[in-house]
Amino acid sequence: MDCCPSFEWTGILLAGGKSTRMGVDKRHLALRCLNQQSLMENAGQLLASLCAERLVLVPTLAELNLPVGFSPLADGCPGQGPLQALSDSLLRIHTAYALVIPVDMPNLRADQLLPWMHSMTQPDFGGLARFVLDSRQRPTFPLIAKQEFAAPLAAEVAKGQVRLFPALRAAGADATSPDWQLAHGSGFDPLLNLNHPADIETLESGFPPACA
Repeated sequence: MDCCPSFEWTGILLAGGKSTRMGVDKRHLALRCLNQQSLMENAGQLLASLCAERLVLVPTLAELNLPVGFSPLADGCPGQGPLQALSDSLLRIHTAYALVIPVDMPNLRADQLLPWMHSMTQPDFGGLARFVLDSRQRPTFPLIAKQEFAAPLAAEVAKGQVRLFPALRAAGADATSPDWQLAHGSGFDPLLNLNHPADIETLESGFPPACA
């Protein structure tokens, strides 16, 4: 799906993790089902199609091979999860809204995300931010947030909160269970998160629509 990037939105790419469970730096894994693109390249292209302003959270500012058009932001607390870095990035945005995705969810698609993003811009949208519940009702990314969400999230971090989704909820985020899977059949998991080598096997053995 061809998209025109919106100047109302900042795309934030979470790519600062240590990939401990994967055993290798998954940001630069080139996958067969992505036509040998890396996870970083794939996620970067998705955000570039949706958001005119873009940030990428990385372990250090010396990081090489950043997606084109992304400004880097170093993770201030490496190895402790994305909460601090996410809070810092939201404080830096200049747009009304932000879309946050991790580098390791390659089944996310623009045609799923666009209507969800549009819903936040409507007058009847309640809340400051919204994340997703997977098929087991576990909280996960992506996240959409209004610029005003940055201050209450920073306040939660200042209180010493280190757990991501409890902090998001306490700051005013709510959750939704999108029907994205229904559009592509029961064998497709749009929220597949690549944490272990077995997850890559699952992804590449099925060749879901995002990897056709």
